Amino acid sequence: VSSRTYGPLLKRKQEADRIKAVLGVLSRYKFLFKLPKKIIENISQGQLEKAVQSYKKALSKTQLANVGIFKKVLDEVEAIVEELRAHLYQVLQDPSEYLEDQERVIRILYELGPSLRDSTRGDPAWYYLTHQYRSLCTLMSNTALDASIDLIIDQEGGVYGARHKQIRRLCNIIHANMPAFYQMGRFWLDGKFDSYGAQSS
Repeated sequence: VSSRTYGPLLKRKQEADRIKAVLGVLSRYKFLFKLPKKIIENISQGQLEKAVQSYKKALSKTQLANVGIFKKVLDEVEAIVEELRAHLYQVLQDPSEYLEDQERVIRILYELGPSLRDSTRGDPAWYYLTHQYRSLCTLMSNTALDASIDLIIDQEGGVYGARHKQIRRLCNIIHANMPAFYQMGRFWLDGKFDSYGAQSS
């Protein structure tokens, strides 16, 4: 008689305890559910450092990646950060960006750590240097080619006038691009970015 009377009550009590435990876990990790939105807001407001902090907070909870609902949230965070990484690497390819901005982008990329989906980019500082080098070579090559065409067309100033224009254009390209390239190269050689890499580990 007592098992029929108390049996359903005990089952309900066990069910209530299980639900209470699940709610306790969810409330303990409720910040995790807000992270994707928070990271997107930080990125859209240009607060990339805060986005990095939120991402690191998510990374500290990787032990939850095996739990279905947490895995979805962590995968969403990783997808958002992967888009951010891709955008930042695009910024590193732009030769018109200021040196300070490029340096900030490199630091943020180091703090984000390597991509889990795309390992082809490698070291952010080296990535910047190789792309800037290619861009500079392409600009100079195109300018030299344009000047060769000008040499054929330019009848008024003669060969000297065309060569003078070519040299002036090449000097302008070097003057506009080389200081930042040189400075970033010095930073890389002097190990300035090594401390950024150490922070992300």
